[in-house]
Amino acid sequence: MSCDIICLICQLPSEDRGSMNIILKMIHTNGVTEALIDLLNIEGDSLIIESSLFAVAVLSQFDLFRPTLVQDHAFKMITKHIIGPNPATQERVAWILSNLGYLDYGCHLICTTPPLLYQLLLLLGSDSDIVVSSTLRVMLCVARKHSYLHYFKLCDLSNLKSIQNHVVPNIQMVANKLIELFERNKIV
Repeated sequence: MSCDIICLICQLPSEDRGSMNIILKMIHTNGVTEALIDLLNIEGDSLIIESSLFAVAVLSQFDLFRPTLVQDHAFKMITKHIIGPNPATQERVAWILSNLGYLDYGCHLICTTPPLLYQLLLLLGSDSDIVVSSTLRVMLCVARKHSYLHYFKLCDLSNLKSIQNHVVPNIQMVANKLIELFERNKIV
Protein backbone atom coordinates (compact mmCIF):
# COMPACT_ATOMS: atom_id res chain seq x y z
CA MET A 1 0.00 0.00 0.00
CA SER A 2 2.69 2.52 1.00
CA CYS A 3 4.58 1.59 -2.19
CA ASP A 4 1.57 2.57 -4.32
CA ILE A 5 1.18 5.87 -2.44
CA ILE A 6 4.86 6.75 -2.97
CA CYS A 7 4.61 6.01 -6.67
CA LEU A 8 1.49 8.17 -7.03
CA ILE A 9 3.09 11.07 -5.11
CA CYS A 10 6.13 10.99 -7.37
CA GLN A 11 3.94 11.23 -10.46
CA LEU A 12 2.31 14.50 -9.42
CA PRO A 13 2.32 17.14 -12.18
CA SER A 14 5.02 19.80 -12.07
CA GLU A 15 2.68 22.48 -10.67
CA ASP A 16 2.35 20.34 -7.52
CA ARG A 17 6.14 20.09 -7.01
CA GLY A 18 5.99 22.18 -3.82
CA SER A 19 3.54 19.74 -2.24
CA MET A 20 5.56 16.80 -3.52
CA ASN A 21 8.78 18.14 -1.95
CA ILE A 22 7.05 18.49 1.43
CA ILE A 23 5.73 14.92 1.19
CA LEU A 24 9.13 13.58 0.06
CA LYS A 25 10.77 15.21 3.09
CA MET A 26 8.16 13.57 5.32
CA ILE A 27 8.86 10.17 3.70
CA HIS A 28 12.57 10.74 4.23
CA THR A 29 12.36 11.78 7.88
CA ASN A 30 9.80 9.16 8.94
CA GLY A 31 11.90 6.12 8.05
CA VAL A 32 9.78 5.00 5.10
CA THR A 33 12.85 4.39 2.94
CA GLU A 34 14.36 2.13 5.58
CA ALA A 35 11.03 0.26 5.92
CA LEU A 36 10.95 -0.31 2.15
CA ILE A 37 14.50 -1.66 2.28
CA ASP A 38 13.49 -4.06 5.08
CA LEU A 39 10.65 -5.35 2.88
CA LEU A 40 13.29 -6.42 0.32
CA ASN A 41 14.46 -9.02 2.83
CA ILE A 42 11.14 -10.88 2.85
CA GLU A 43 11.67 -14.31 1.35
CA GLY A 44 9.23 -15.84 -1.10
CA ASP A 45 6.83 -12.92 -1.62
CA SER A 46 7.71 -11.66 -5.07
CA LEU A 47 4.81 -9.19 -5.18
CA ILE A 48 6.02 -7.33 -2.07
CA ILE A 49 9.59 -7.34 -3.36
CA GLU A 50 8.53 -6.04 -6.80
CA SER A 51 6.37 -3.28 -5.28
CA SER A 52 9.07 -2.27 -2.82
CA LEU A 53 11.74 -2.20 -5.52
CA PHE A 54 9.49 -0.05 -7.70
CA ALA A 55 8.92 2.42 -4.84
CA VAL A 56 12.67 2.49 -4.08
CA ALA A 57 13.39 3.04 -7.79
CA VAL A 58 11.01 6.01 -7.84
CA LEU A 59 12.61 7.48 -4.70
CA SER A 60 16.11 6.89 -6.10
CA GLN A 61 15.38 9.55 -8.72
CA PHE A 62 15.61 12.19 -5.98
CA ASP A 63 18.92 13.40 -4.49
CA LEU A 64 17.33 13.37 -1.03
CA PHE A 65 17.15 9.56 -0.93
CA ARG A 66 20.35 8.52 -2.69
CA PRO A 67 22.68 8.76 0.35
CA THR A 68 20.39 6.35 2.24
CA LEU A 69 20.33 3.90 -0.66
CA VAL A 70 24.12 3.66 -0.94
CA GLN A 71 24.51 2.71 2.72
CA ASP A 72 25.85 -0.81 3.12
CA HIS A 73 22.66 -2.60 4.27
CA ALA A 74 20.39 -0.85 1.76
CA PHE A 75 22.74 -1.43 -1.17
CA LYS A 76 23.05 -5.15 -0.31
CA MET A 77 19.28 -5.56 -0.01
CA ILE A 78 18.71 -3.88 -3.39
CA THR A 79 21.45 -5.63 -5.36
CA LYS A 80 20.70 -9.13 -4.08
CA HIS A 81 17.61 -9.02 -6.33
CA ILE A 82 19.61 -8.55 -9.52
CA ILE A 83 19.88 -12.31 -9.94
CA GLY A 84 16.88 -14.53 -10.47
CA PRO A 85 14.29 -15.36 -13.09
CA ASN A 86 12.15 -12.22 -12.81
CA PRO A 87 12.88 -9.57 -15.48
CA ALA A 88 10.68 -6.97 -13.69
CA THR A 89 12.82 -7.25 -10.57
CA GLN A 90 16.06 -7.09 -12.56
CA GLU A 91 14.84 -4.02 -14.45
CA ARG A 92 13.98 -2.23 -11.20
CA VAL A 93 17.35 -2.98 -9.65
CA ALA A 94 19.08 -1.67 -12.79
CA TRP A 95 16.87 1.44 -12.67
CA ILE A 96 17.91 2.08 -9.06
CA LEU A 97 21.59 1.52 -9.88
CA SER A 98 21.44 3.93 -12.82
CA ASN A 99 20.10 6.60 -10.44
CA LEU A 100 22.71 5.80 -7.79
CA GLY A 101 25.38 6.08 -10.50
CA TYR A 102 24.95 9.85 -10.35
CA LEU A 103 26.75 9.69 -6.99
CA ASP A 104 30.47 9.09 -7.15
CA TYR A 105 30.13 6.66 -4.24
CA GLY A 106 27.31 4.91 -6.12
CA CYS A 107 29.68 4.27 -9.04
CA HIS A 108 32.33 3.07 -6.60
CA LEU A 109 29.90 0.53 -5.11
CA ILE A 110 28.70 -0.68 -8.51
CA CYS A 111 32.30 -1.34 -9.58
CA THR A 112 33.70 -2.74 -6.33
CA THR A 113 30.84 -4.87 -4.97
CA PRO A 114 31.59 -8.38 -6.22
CA PRO A 115 30.16 -9.80 -8.43
CA LEU A 116 27.84 -6.89 -9.34
CA LEU A 117 29.58 -5.67 -12.49
CA TYR A 118 29.79 -9.27 -13.74
CA GLN A 119 26.04 -9.74 -13.07
CA LEU A 120 25.21 -6.52 -14.91
CA LEU A 121 27.16 -7.70 -17.95
CA LEU A 122 25.25 -11.00 -17.83
CA LEU A 123 21.97 -9.07 -17.91
CA LEU A 124 22.95 -7.67 -21.32
CA GLY A 125 22.17 -11.18 -22.60
CA SER A 126 18.60 -11.03 -21.24
CA ASP A 127 15.61 -11.71 -23.51
CA SER A 128 13.92 -8.66 -22.02
CA ASP A 129 14.64 -5.44 -23.92
CA ILE A 130 13.68 -3.41 -20.83
CA VAL A 131 16.29 -5.24 -18.73
CA VAL A 132 18.97 -4.75 -21.42
CA SER A 133 18.10 -1.06 -21.80
CA SER A 134 18.15 -0.41 -18.02
CA THR A 135 21.43 -2.27 -17.64
CA LEU A 136 23.03 -0.24 -20.43
CA ARG A 137 21.94 2.93 -18.61
CA VAL A 138 23.84 1.78 -15.50
CA MET A 139 26.96 0.95 -17.49
CA LEU A 140 26.90 4.26 -19.38
CA CYS A 141 26.45 6.18 -16.14
CA VAL A 142 29.52 4.47 -14.63
CA ALA A 143 31.66 4.53 -17.79
CA ARG A 144 31.20 8.28 -18.21
CA LYS A 145 33.11 8.76 -14.97
CA HIS A 146 36.53 7.98 -16.40
CA SER A 147 38.09 7.06 -13.05
CA TYR A 148 35.93 3.89 -13.08
CA LEU A 149 36.64 2.76 -16.65
CA HIS A 150 39.53 0.48 -15.65
CA TYR A 151 37.11 -1.85 -13.83
CA PHE A 152 35.72 -2.90 -17.20
CA LYS A 153 39.17 -4.17 -18.29
CA LEU A 154 38.64 -7.19 -16.03
CA CYS A 155 35.23 -7.99 -17.56
CA ASP A 156 34.01 -10.19 -20.37
CA LEU A 157 32.34 -7.70 -22.72
CA SER A 158 31.05 -10.30 -25.22
CA ASN A 159 27.39 -9.67 -24.25
CA LEU A 160 27.90 -5.97 -24.91
CA LYS A 161 29.40 -6.69 -28.33
CA SER A 162 26.56 -9.10 -29.16
CA ILE A 163 23.95 -6.31 -28.91
CA GLN A 164 25.73 -3.89 -31.25
CA ASN A 165 23.19 -4.80 -33.95
CA HIS A 166 20.18 -5.11 -31.64
CA VAL A 167 16.74 -4.70 -33.26
CA VAL A 168 15.85 -1.90 -30.81
CA PRO A 169 17.59 1.24 -32.16
CA ASN A 170 18.11 2.84 -28.73
CA ILE A 171 19.79 -0.31 -27.34
CA GLN A 172 22.01 -0.49 -30.44
CA MET A 173 22.94 3.19 -30.12
CA VAL A 174 23.89 2.99 -26.40
CA ALA A 175 25.80 -0.28 -26.88
CA ASN A 176 27.82 1.29 -29.71
CA LYS A 177 28.42 4.43 -27.67
CA LEU A 178 29.80 2.30 -24.83
CA ILE A 179 32.01 0.23 -27.13
CA GLU A 180 33.32 3.42 -28.74
CA LEU A 181 34.10 4.80 -25.27
CA PHE A 182 35.86 1.58 -24.29
CA GLU A 183 37.88 1.49 -27.54
CA ARG A 184 38.93 5.12 -27.15
CA ASN A 185 40.18 4.34 -23.64
CA LYS A 186 41.78 1.03 -24.69
CA ILE A 187 39.42 -1.11 -22.57
CA VAL A 188 38.64 -3.47 -25.47
